[in-house]
Amino acid sequence: MIVYLNGEFLPAERAGIPIDDPAFAFGEGVYETLLVRKGRLPFWEEHWSRLCASADALDIENPIAFAGATEVLRELVRRNDLPDAIGRIQLTGGGVPAVAGASGNGRRARARPARTLLVGLAPLPSHPAEEVLRGWKIVLSQLRYTPFLPHVKHTSRVAYVLARREAERANAQEAILLGVGRTLLEGTRSNLFFFLDGVLHTPALECGILAGVTREKVLLAARREELAVNEGVHGPAELAAAEEVFLTFTSAGVMPVTDVDGRPVGVGRMGPATQRVRSAYERTLGSALARATAIA
Repeated sequence: MIVYLNGEFLPAERAGIPIDDPAFAFGEGVYETLLVRKGRLPFWEEHWSRLCASADALDIENPIAFAGATEVLRELVRRNDLPDAIGRIQLTGGGVPAVAGASGNGRRARARPARTLLVGLAPLPSHPAEEVLRGWKIVLSQLRYTPFLPHVKHTSRVAYVLARREAERANAQEAILLGVGRTLLEGTRSNLFFFLDGVLHTPALECGILAGVTREKVLLAARREELAVNEGVHGPAELAAAEEVFLTFTSAGVMPVTDVDGRPVGVGRMGPATQRVRSAYERTLGSALARATAIA
């Protein structure tokens, strides 16, 4: 696999970072995952905007412009022959900041230049129709997580790694993090939705979750379908009573959930309301693909 590291295309096995890189030493970095489908970049602008906002929040100066990043992705798709892929862009901090203004107490530090810029691709995970129809198993993590800079997609994600291990031990595909007050937050790589009494519920951003790009597209699609939607504060009891549950994430879009902590959801397969939302999202994605930048 070919990656792009600090201005150079090279084999992934040769891509190394210094031992004192801040992301390695302190988790000081931001990243973004994005979809490459049929050689196009749907929702690329939204992912780029979130990457830049995350970098700004950590005072990391992005060394590459939107057009340059697009060309890097184009070249990676060509070199790896991957028109369907998941892309990852990662920036780490740690550069020496420039100083603006007068000397002394009036000095103001600017954003620090990024120490490392890494862009890579991985084959797009396959989610066969049988898997989608059958749905995923999820567990509620035993961790009690206090969100830290939830609006920033940063690399300090040890809690998510530990929660994912809980899912693996339970032979589940995903774990849902809960806040200190046992409020539902988000998955280790997904956002959570459920239908209860005919209303589509999802944790609000104010709960301390990341504003997922796919989440936002699904919410827009659901409202276009004139579904009742509630972004709020929810607990495990509501999830346990849900008629249907699903997750949203980049590679699958909408993934039904048919088992929560070993208890079946609904009839044990994708329900009609989830199917309606999934179909609406697929139309949104199709429209975005038609307008998206072609890179292959």
